[in-house]
Amino acid sequence: MTETLNSNMFFAYTDMILQLHGGVSQMVGWSEGCACHPPTQDPGGGAPTGNSRRKKRHDAARRAELGGELACPMQGRRAPELAAGESSVVMDRLGAMNIGYLVCAHQRLISPADWCVLQSDFEHGRARAQTLLSLKMKIWSQLPWLLRGLAHLCAREGSRVRSGSACTIL
Repeated sequence: MTETLNSNMFFAYTDMILQLHGGVSQMVGWSEGCACHPPTQDPGGGAPTGNSRRKKRHDAARRAELGGELACPMQGRRAPELAAGESSVVMDRLGAMNIGYLVCAHQRLISPADWCVLQSDFEHGRARAQTLLSLKMKIWSQLPWLLRGLAHLCAREGSRVRSGSACTIL
């Protein structure tokens, strides 16, 4: 037990698992947010996530700022982004940030062989999460759900969805 707790690999692997979980939690946070108010940075270094007091204070401040029951009337309404396939883009970005964190925090502390194991297991976990996400989001690539992408805030994405849905209809 003592040997395990003195091992840098133990803490690196534990941190890797937490980073995988954090990526999924951040993805849920993205899906519950809105396109008009990107996540703000808090003094701790990132957007507050999870069920923390800091997140509750952040949400209360945003509600007070916008003067409503919800932080934003568009909160949780991500249908255009989901239909445009942004969920996989967001998941890729989160995965890249999380592996970057692991590189900075642990690569110099563990052996190259252990780093290869850690990186391989992280990529395997990330690929599994991405596969499960794509299976759950597959409905957004089919009609009539695909047409929700026409309301995307970015006109280029709306046009891309329009041309893709025209091919699907024909």
